[in-house]
Amino acid sequence: MKIVHVALAWAASVMMVAGAPTLAAGLVINEIMADNSTAVAYGGRYPDWIEVYNNSDQTVALAGMMLSDDPAKPDKYVFPTKTFLGAGERLVVWCDNERQLAGLHSGFALSAQGANVSLYSADAVPRLLDSVSYGLQATDFSIGRVPDGTGVWQLTKPTLGGANVAQSLGSVASLKLNEWMASPSSGDDWFEVYNADAAPVSLAGLFLSDDFTLPVSPQLPALSFIGPKGFRQFIADKDLTKGADHVNFKLSASAESLGIFTASFQPIDAVSFGAQTEGVSEGRLPDGGAAMVGFATTASPGESNFLPLTGVVINEVLTHTDLPLEDAIELHNPTETPLDISGWFLSNSNTELQKFRIPNGVVLPAKGFHVFYESQFNASPGMATSFTLNAAHGDTVYLAQATGSGNLTGYRTSQKFRAAENGVSLGRVVTSIGADFTALSRRTFGVDEPADV
Repeated sequence: MKIVHVALAWAASVMMVAGAPTLAAGLVINEIMADNSTAVAYGGRYPDWIEVYNNSDQTVALAGMMLSDDPAKPDKYVFPTKTFLGAGERLVVWCDNERQLAGLHSGFALSAQGANVSLYSADAVPRLLDSVSYGLQATDFSIGRVPDGTGVWQLTKPTLGGANVAQSLGSVASLKLNEWMASPSSGDDWFEVYNADAAPVSLAGLFLSDDFTLPVSPQLPALSFIGPKGFRQFIADKDLTKGADHVNFKLSASAESLGIFTASFQPIDAVSFGAQTEGVSEGRLPDGGAAMVGFATTASPGESNFLPLTGVVINEVLTHTDLPLEDAIELHNPTETPLDISGWFLSNSNTELQKFRIPNGVVLPAKGFHVFYESQFNASPGMATSFTLNAAHGDTVYLAQATGSGNLTGYRTSQKFRAAENGVSLGRVVTSIGADFTALSRRTFGVDEPADV
């Protein structure tokens, strides 16, 4: 989910007013963002934040008060002198260490796997003024009180410095056990839950168990969520001390059953599987579907399941351009058979594969090429169906197969590439041991010597 990058509304809430009264009553933690991926940018980054709200009818002096995510260290962040919060106003503290930027910065980040955030008084022996414990967080959603200051905590839309807005939730019936690794070559066993709903879903109070007669692992904590069409990996290591994304059982490589259950231990989804191959995960293809397959080379914990797409490669990209050139993506069919790619999708995100839909009638000729230009795949900048390529830091292009009705089949290919110089394309070069994707001596989109890109 993306929102418009809001103005720094908190600035009006930090009042440097000499002689303001010292008053702690009425201060509460009002909103928390613990997994800010693309929701709200500040200083060119996407930091977490904590919002404090003044419930009282008087101005409050915050100097010396403290915020912390560790009850044993209440003074992890101490509000500076001359920091005041007016009645009914909000104050944002960025959870980062970027103190060269304007605003307040806590010096610590928040865990997206769950934590406790507390507000303490400025007394010699700090008093707990307010606190909230949360569980697994959905990317780019915040949690907050609705209404502000007094309401119960729930999933909210990010409203930095503004009134909290509740986020509607989907049904737990949409949850699926989607992928599992019961015989890893290294590391711990794991499994993945997928939310097939287009809305986020609450995980709070649910059970995950490999015993269908009784709960093996505790209920998932309050304020736990999974994002729309989202994925959540759980580590099966019998070590609950490591966080809410760990369960109190391991998986058997010889045969196993897994289930998701409601708070009353009614089944939501269950899978059973037999002997597993070392290093090969197993799961649904496509995500949430009925068919179960093995993923010998494409295990994808916490991400969409896929098998390698054959018969087509991402062959060349141009990512750093000035007019009259424009960014471009070239596909190549190395086989002897034409390939119809109508309705397939190009994207720069493995969590949002369905961005640019390839128009009907596009066929890759045998041994042939097809080039897509930025005017096509970024036709509506800022919209969910458009994207750009990151020239400064490098990027990844994904090509995902889809049915005529637009549903992903689970087959895809991708190509990661580095930063590029202006006007220099990056392309696939076959070597004696495979293929490299590197800077090319000249642009060769569609033909060996194009007149233009």
